[in-house]
Amino acid sequence: MKPEGIQLLSSAGVFGPAIIVPVILADHFEASKSLIGLIAGLYAAAGFISTYAFGRASDVYGRRKILLA
Repeated sequence: MKPEGIQLLSSAGVFGPAIIVPVILADHFEASKSLIGLIAGLYAAAGFISTYAFGRASDVYGRRKILLA
């Protein structure tokens, strides 16, 4: 598979839940718009923090070890 295809699938795996989860919350659980916004914000914040943490860990321990862990 070409690197562009791998990047597309990787991005779909990361951003897919950000698109689908609010729809499910609104339809199935009848959540309010403010709760959906809070959950979306927490998802983004968790992604921001984990990107830093895993980036730092890959610098310290090596990218291969972190990806295989």
